[in-house]
Amino acid sequence: LTMAVVTLFLGLFHGRLHGRRSKRRWTLHLDDAGLRLQTRAFGRPFTASWADVESIEADDREARIFARGGRERRLDLTDLANADQVRQALLAARERLAPVSP
Repeated sequence: LTMAVVTLFLGLFHGRLHGRRSKRRWTLHLDDAGLRLQTRAFGRPFTASWADVESIEADDREARIFARGGRERRLDLTDLANADQVRQALLAARERLAPVSP
Protein backbone atom coordinates (compact mmCIF):
# COMPACT_ATOMS: atom_id res chain seq x y z
CA LEU A 1 0.00 0.00 0.00
CA THR A 2 2.81 2.43 0.84
CA MET A 3 4.52 1.76 -2.47
CA ALA A 4 1.27 2.43 -4.32
CA VAL A 5 0.83 5.78 -2.55
CA VAL A 6 4.42 6.81 -3.26
CA THR A 7 4.08 5.82 -6.93
CA LEU A 8 0.82 7.72 -7.25
CA PHE A 9 2.33 10.79 -5.57
CA LEU A 10 5.37 10.77 -7.87
CA GLY A 11 3.16 10.28 -10.91
CA LEU A 12 0.92 13.20 -10.03
CA PHE A 13 3.60 15.64 -8.88
CA HIS A 14 6.62 14.66 -10.96
CA GLY A 15 6.39 17.74 -13.17
CA ARG A 16 6.19 20.13 -10.25
CA LEU A 17 9.01 18.44 -8.34
CA HIS A 18 11.25 18.36 -11.39
CA GLY A 19 10.42 21.96 -12.29
CA ARG A 20 11.25 23.18 -8.81
CA ARG A 21 14.57 21.32 -8.80
CA SER A 22 15.61 22.37 -12.29
CA LYS A 23 15.00 26.07 -11.66
CA ARG A 24 18.33 26.86 -10.12
CA ARG A 25 17.67 30.48 -9.29
CA TRP A 26 20.48 32.84 -8.59
CA THR A 27 20.88 36.54 -8.17
CA LEU A 28 23.77 38.75 -9.16
CA HIS A 29 24.30 42.11 -7.49
CA LEU A 30 26.86 44.54 -8.86
CA ASP A 31 27.40 47.82 -7.03
CA ASP A 32 30.14 50.27 -6.07
CA ALA A 33 31.42 47.98 -3.31
CA GLY A 34 31.80 44.84 -5.41
CA LEU A 35 29.74 41.87 -6.48
CA ARG A 36 27.59 39.28 -4.77
CA LEU A 37 26.31 36.08 -6.33
CA GLN A 38 23.72 34.00 -4.50
CA THR A 39 23.22 30.70 -6.30
CA ARG A 40 20.69 28.90 -4.10
CA ALA A 41 18.12 29.92 -1.56
CA PHE A 42 20.28 28.66 1.30
CA GLY A 43 23.65 28.42 -0.43
CA ARG A 44 26.72 30.32 0.58
CA PRO A 45 27.02 33.53 -1.44
CA PHE A 46 30.07 34.40 -3.49
CA THR A 47 31.04 37.94 -2.52
CA ALA A 48 34.07 39.99 -3.49
CA SER A 49 35.02 43.64 -3.42
CA TRP A 50 36.32 45.08 -6.67
CA ALA A 51 39.85 45.05 -5.19
CA ASP A 52 39.53 41.28 -4.64
CA VAL A 53 38.25 40.41 -8.13
CA GLU A 54 41.16 39.39 -10.35
CA SER A 55 39.27 38.89 -13.61
CA ILE A 56 35.89 38.32 -15.23
CA GLU A 57 35.49 36.26 -18.39
CA ALA A 58 32.25 35.82 -20.31
CA ASP A 59 31.35 34.18 -23.61
CA ASP A 60 28.13 32.90 -25.16
CA ARG A 61 27.87 29.85 -22.90
CA GLU A 62 29.35 30.73 -19.53
CA ALA A 63 30.81 33.42 -17.35
CA ARG A 64 33.63 33.00 -14.86
CA ILE A 65 34.60 35.26 -11.99
CA PHE A 66 38.07 34.85 -10.49
CA ALA A 67 38.86 36.34 -7.08
CA ARG A 68 42.02 36.53 -5.03
CA GLY A 69 42.84 33.46 -3.00
CA GLY A 70 41.95 31.08 -5.83
CA ARG A 71 38.20 31.53 -5.52
CA GLU A 72 36.28 31.03 -8.73
CA ARG A 73 32.62 31.02 -9.66
CA ARG A 74 31.18 29.75 -12.95
CA LEU A 75 27.80 30.75 -14.31
CA ASP A 76 25.99 28.74 -16.96
CA LEU A 77 24.38 31.33 -19.23
CA THR A 78 22.78 28.93 -21.69
CA ASP A 79 19.43 28.61 -19.93
CA LEU A 80 18.89 32.26 -18.99
CA ALA A 81 16.22 34.29 -20.70
CA ASN A 82 18.34 37.41 -20.19
CA ALA A 83 21.77 35.86 -20.77
CA ASP A 84 22.88 38.71 -23.03
CA GLN A 85 22.05 41.30 -20.37
CA VAL A 86 23.90 39.34 -17.69
CA ARG A 87 26.91 38.92 -20.00
CA GLN A 88 26.95 42.65 -20.81
CA ALA A 89 26.67 43.58 -17.12
CA LEU A 90 29.61 41.33 -16.26
CA LEU A 91 31.70 42.69 -19.13
CA ALA A 92 30.89 46.24 -18.02
CA ALA A 93 31.84 45.27 -14.46
CA ARG A 94 35.17 44.04 -15.78
CA GLU A 95 35.98 47.67 -16.58
CA ARG A 96 35.98 48.42 -12.83
CA LEU A 97 38.89 46.08 -12.25
CA ALA A 98 42.34 47.50 -11.70
CA PRO A 99 44.61 46.99 -14.72
CA VAL A 100 46.97 44.05 -14.37
CA SER A 101 50.63 44.98 -14.41
CA PRO A 102 52.82 42.85 -16.72
